[in-house]
Amino acid sequence: MGKRGNTYVVVVITLLLALSCYDANAASPSKKVRKPPIGGPDIHAGRDIQGDHVALLPGEKVHNVVDFGAVPDGETDSTQAFMDAWKATRESPVKSRFLVPPGRFLIEPMFFNGPCKFNGPIIMQIDGTVLASTDISLYMNEHWLRIEDHFDLTITGVGTFDGQGQSSWSIVEECDEKTQGACVKNPASLYFSNVTNGIVVGVKSVNPKGSHIFVTSSANFRMTNLHITAPETSPNTDGIHISHSHNVIISKTFIGTGDDCIGMIQGSSEITIENITCGPGHGISIGSLGKVEGESEVRGVYVRNSRLIKTRNGLRIKAWPGHKFPGAASDIFFSDITMEDVRNAIIIDQEYLCPKDCTKQPSLVKIKNVQFTNIRGTTTSTTPVNMKCSKLNPCEGIVFRDINFQIGNTLKKISSLNSSCINVKPIFQGIQIPPPCLNLPLMPRLPTLPVPTKPNLPAVPVPLPTIKDPKLPPVPVIAPVPKNPKSAVKLPGLVEKSKTLIKATKKEKKATTAEPKMPVAPVIAPVPVPAPVPVPTKPKVAAIAKSKLRKAAKKLKKPTTPLTASPATMPTLPSADVVPLPTPTKPNLPKTSAKKSKKKGGRKAKKNRDIKAKLDKH
Repeated sequence: MGKRGNTYVVVVITLLLALSCYDANAASPSKKVRKPPIGGPDIHAGRDIQGDHVALLPGEKVHNVVDFGAVPDGETDSTQAFMDAWKATRESPVKSRFLVPPGRFLIEPMFFNGPCKFNGPIIMQIDGTVLASTDISLYMNEHWLRIEDHFDLTITGVGTFDGQGQSSWSIVEECDEKTQGACVKNPASLYFSNVTNGIVVGVKSVNPKGSHIFVTSSANFRMTNLHITAPETSPNTDGIHISHSHNVIISKTFIGTGDDCIGMIQGSSEITIENITCGPGHGISIGSLGKVEGESEVRGVYVRNSRLIKTRNGLRIKAWPGHKFPGAASDIFFSDITMEDVRNAIIIDQEYLCPKDCTKQPSLVKIKNVQFTNIRGTTTSTTPVNMKCSKLNPCEGIVFRDINFQIGNTLKKISSLNSSCINVKPIFQGIQIPPPCLNLPLMPRLPTLPVPTKPNLPAVPVPLPTIKDPKLPPVPVIAPVPKNPKSAVKLPGLVEKSKTLIKATKKEKKATTAEPKMPVAPVIAPVPVPAPVPVPTKPKVAAIAKSKLRKAAKKLKKPTTPLTASPATMPTLPSADVVPLPTPTKPNLPKTSAKKSKKKGGRKAKKNRDIKAKLDKH
């Protein structure tokens, strides 16, 4: 075969190699598939993780970055020295330790990949200050120091990770508010991925460009005795951010930053947070949820024995409205939390970043089995307990037990505290300050009408009870006294009937005093007569007193002239049932003198004759 034949063979072989490489690249996806957390037994359970890694292990080898060319002046780029020291540590056949001694070391973004060749824990001891480069164009990914693919990793020491993010905060993108196009987040200082049995203890993190610590796709991960700080005005500087991780424990840590002190998003399960001091910041949050397709549930979160100081939010669960992606959060327990001047102390917000009168579609995220126990302190909001759940997926199993908030130090005047519940029916137990929310879910608020101070209303007559006409006893008629006094007959039971009528009159008078407007019908006592006679057609005469009757009877026996009723004692009857009698004219009777006349015979006879004549006229 000549040279031309050899050339053809080389070309064919080259083409075959190119096709095989193309097929291999096409078979492997360009985007890395997220691995689930490894899980397995927690090898650090029950150990003193804070003190176990101070002393060197027997036969352990130390790789100091200074020995590889790092300059501790804070200005010289020591990235390559760090990379060389880490490579020597990872590929060492014996146990090794990566050491950053005291000093200030400037490095660019880099990876601390695993796994290591030796069995056993790999330790990164940070005693100096590691400074991030301020050139934001160097950060092509969402991290500054990425630590991944490790089993049994420990970062310890008294050093500091300084993100020097002050210059980048002014150009940060608000990815939560951006709805279209790609959003590039500022890089996190420490980014852990696919780490099992990891420990971070004792170190500090200050002024990151993005989050301080981001933990994802990891399991059995512990963080304790950390000090995390950034200004309150620094945007998106979450303290610790967790996603797709299982069995994460955070304890004995101070976090004061510009966003969530601790945030948990999709795929976080069995997260324990205790003995945390948070403030300033946005509190402890779950979410936001419902923004990404195929979200995993947040389940099993335990927050206890912690303190929040002057944070914007306290304990919060947030979810997006207006999205097509479902999500879930369940089995979440907050207990023994103290708050000081926290604005939104307890909040479930499924209208996250939506205006007050939200018109977006309800959230598809399901929130259930959330308990708040022994939450107390001071607040600067009139509504420290505020729940806005989804109309499509109302919250279920929400329990409030022993909630006690008082008004804290605030510039605006707050007279009282209240709660708000929308699309949720929580259970309240024990102390509840503010009072439990009593507003019914999905009930529209009715408009309140103004109340006039002095209404000019017409006088309304008071209706009086209808009074029936009293039945009056028949009015007795006084007949003229017969001329023969001997024929007079005494009426039997006259005295007893008079007493009965007098008692009835007294009772009617008492009744009229209880009802002053009721008309009173007078009762006329019957006048006794000597004998019953036919009713005359002449006018009727009123009764006379009993004492005068007796005196008249004695005079008739003597004999005397018949007696007549005094016209002064005759009343006028107002009742319509009885015909009123005409008022008789006063008879011109002579006035009787108190002194007896000496001439009894003549005067007395004349007087009797006058009386008899007048009686005959009647």
